[in-house]
Amino acid sequence: MTIGNSDEYMAEVRRCRYCGTYWEVGAFSYPQVISRAHAKLELPNLDELEQGLGVDFPTPPGEGSA
Repeated sequence: MTIGNSDEYMAEVRRCRYCGTYWEVGAFSYPQVISRAHAKLELPNLDELEQGLGVDFPTPPGEGSA
C-alpha cells in the first residue's frame, strides 16, 4: 500500500499490509526494503499519513515495537 511520495528522494514509500515491511520504490532504482527510521526521513509526517489510511499495520520484522 502506498503511504506517500518523497520529492527529495524521488521515491514512493510503500508498506505491506500483511507483514508491515516498508519499501522504497525509486524513480531510478529497484524497489528495496527500508527501515521505519528511513521511511520517516523520506516522509517526516509518516505517522499522520499512516493514521489517515486507517490500516492497523503490523510491526515490521526486526523493528521491535513500532
